[in-house]
Amino acid sequence: MKAFNFVSKISKKGLLIATGLLVVFGSVFAIPTTAVFAASTTPASYAALTKAYQNDQNWFKAQHVNVGRADTVVTQVQALITAAKSDGIPTSGLEAALDVFQAQLRTAKASHATANAVLTAHKGFDNNGNVTNPVPAAQTVKDATQSLTDAHNVLVQSSSDLLTALTLWSAHNHITSSSPVYSAYHQAYQATLALHNDVTGEH
Repeated sequence: MKAFNFVSKISKKGLLIATGLLVVFGSVFAIPTTAVFAASTTPASYAALTKAYQNDQNWFKAQHVNVGRADTVVTQVQALITAAKSDGIPTSGLEAALDVFQAQLRTAKASHATANAVLTAHKGFDNNGNVTNPVPAAQTVKDATQSLTDAHNVLVQSSSDLLTALTLWSAHNHITSSSPVYSAYHQAYQATLALHNDVTGEH
């Protein structure tokens, strides 16, 4: 009976030791595996980030041109308002529409400027647009894309609204090709239409 108890104690002790060893070895071999999965971003996967960064840079350039075109639209519509007033044509509705457009343009310019700051800092990228650190690089792309999108959406909507305002103003005041302000109206309308088309297709 004593022999049996002795063997039983040894077996239990051996089992505990074996279990402990398994836990230790299991932890040791689990660490490299975890590290491998944690570092899943490899240089081969940087291509997507690099392309996204280049796309944002190209988008910024196109949007920068369109922001300048929006300024031209403001000038053309203001010229129309001046011409209409001198001819005794009411312009209150058109002036209100231009005020809204200019306010929206300021919002778009702010988002556009934010995108410029993010792309200029190019955190996570070198000066040639290559990924140097994937984490800040991904954030750079995310922030730039968001700011560009914000500016884009405002420019699309504001140019569409101004086109509608110009059309309604023209119809209400019976602006025809024989009207003294038709040339100014045509220039303002075409400039706004060109802006809207370019902004809509910029990305």
